[in-house]
Amino acid sequence: MPVYLFWGEEDFNIDIAAKELRGKLLDADWGAINHKVLEEPSLKVLLESIETTPMMFGNLVIEVNAKRHFTRGKSSDGQSSNDDEKLTARLIENINSLNPSIHLVFICKIERGSNKKIDSVKKLVKAVSKVGEVREFPVFKNYQEDKICDWIKNRLKPQKISIKPDAASFLIFQTGTDLRKIDTELEKLITYIYPRKEITKNDVDLLCSNSENVFRMTDLWIQDEKSKAIFELKKLLEKNVPVKIAAVMQSVLKKCIKIKIESANHSPQELAKILGLPPFIVGEEIKKLKNVPLERLIEQRHKLNNYEFLFKTGKINGETALEMVLAT
Repeated sequence: MPVYLFWGEEDFNIDIAAKELRGKLLDADWGAINHKVLEEPSLKVLLESIETTPMMFGNLVIEVNAKRHFTRGKSSDGQSSNDDEKLTARLIENINSLNPSIHLVFICKIERGSNKKIDSVKKLVKAVSKVGEVREFPVFKNYQEDKICDWIKNRLKPQKISIKPDAASFLIFQTGTDLRKIDTELEKLITYIYPRKEITKNDVDLLCSNSENVFRMTDLWIQDEKSKAIFELKKLLEKNVPVKIAAVMQSVLKKCIKIKIESANHSPQELAKILGLPPFIVGEEIKKLKNVPLERLIEQRHKLNNYEFLFKTGKINGETALEMVLAT
């Protein structure tokens, strides 16, 4: 089935579905050249792209962001209605006789909260519905917490990580129903809990309540951007206690040291399996740590341990201790 129409208000799930489809259809060695993206093309440009596509090795995926061609309103570009009808007819002919190795993926993202639909009266919608796969991606409603919890569990499953039910509910309470935002929080949680394999409510409370910039501050500190790190720290201290901030810093440093040591002898893919982290997270961390010596990471952790001990035993103020950690 080489024709697809992914539409709906939940753009993040649409992006996931398109990515999964590319993963199934494209050969890893040819993916870069066998994947084309068209942004709201006119019917003429879309036709030219389909009809002049050279035959290549393996499947070809043409991804078309084409909201205007599937929703109500004008979809032509100053052409006469007669010309527009002819172009639409040609496009439908191409869809009906598409080469099995060419996969045409129409993307139609609807504004969140608009309650708009694709226009089922349009000939193009009818043509795709007849010969292809049409999938709607609606947003979750506030009362559909059980479905969002299932989505979170499925999102974590490839990483072999679980989440406690109360933690999933609390995460939804903190972030709302925006799946893209939830996924961003899950990335932080996966990194933070390593090497544990289960996310708890305490983890969510620590990372997702008011600590949005803890990772940014710690990255700046690791990169020796002291003044910028202290600036971020001052903002964090307005809503977070020092012990929570220090806990995140410890987790990030531990992960960075592990990645720095193991990356010397393993590829990013091998390292992702060793650490139990998503490959894209490991790849980004390797880039960030490229110019950071292992010795400095170890020294920074010793420094953090020393100052953390001082403020936990009451020998120094917690806020002052963290400022000294970042400044020295």
